[in-house]
Amino acid sequence: VLAQSPGNAQLNLRRGRLLHAQGLAAEAGEAYARARELGLPATRVLPYQAELCFERRDYAQARALLQELGQWRALPRLRPVLDYWKAR
Repeated sequence: VLAQSPGNAQLNLRRGRLLHAQGLAAEAGEAYARARELGLPATRVLPYQAELCFERRDYAQARALLQELGQWRALPRLRPVLDYWKAR
């Protein structure tokens, strides 16, 4: 489907999640970045990008991404995670 609609941000996010689940972190990161480039809101992509950073033990970048997410107040499900990383 993505071959037919390469400019679809949601499909690029889905591709990133599938690649991430397969352990293909570099490819997943590229797909997440592409989804953002195509206009998907940061609130939809940043949690997955932060998760990749955390798995690579790049805690500074994970924290930076989560701090960027902290700018949005409408993320009740992520609030405990954001609060944890904010305190670090």
